Amino acid sequence: MNQSPSQRRLFRAALVPGCLLFLAAAPIKAQTPADPDFPPTVEVASETLHIVGSGIYRFARLFKVCAAALYLPEGVGPERALEDIPKHLEIFYYRDVTAAQFIDMGDSTLRKNVTRTEWDRIQPQLKEFNRLYRNVQAGDRYSLAYHPDKVLILSLNDEVLGIIEDSEFASLYYRIWLGEESVNNRFRDEILGLR
Repeated sequence: MNQSPSQRRLFRAALVPGCLLFLAAAPIKAQTPADPDFPPTVEVASETLHIVGSGIYRFARLFKVCAAALYLPEGVGPERALEDIPKHLEIFYYRDVTAAQFIDMGDSTLRKNVTRTEWDRIQPQLKEFNRLYRNVQAGDRYSLAYHPDKVLILSLNDEVLGIIEDSEFASLYYRIWLGEESVNNRFRDEILGLR
């Protein structure tokens, strides 16, 4: 639809007050938290793991959603991150996220990274794990630790929420962030230290 210059000016003149009214009525959110400081090492089952990489996931490349860091044993390269080795993934959130959002994103991303047989086989563990998720607020941290005793531990702000004792499930679940079809490949490469 072609508009004359006067029609465009009139449209803009009507739009600006409406936008200002909308912004004035919108609730004021707290300032986005500062970028997190990830420590150079963490302990998992008495083993010291070293940071491999860290990155920030942005929605539509504009809004910070979370930052994450991956930790592996000293001397272990990122190409081995999905192997049966100790690992720790720490995720800091810039925004509030509901448990339902974690489950939806996790399940849809995981499904792209596993075969139909694997998906069917891990359903009991996945349901149990998804029950552990809680709503998070800006500034909260989830951590996902796997150690040689074949135990996957989910923690929120250093409080253990639950444990899944299944090495196959642990390996597959890490694919959400580290797999070929991860939640975001740029983010994956940053936490693997490849960018």
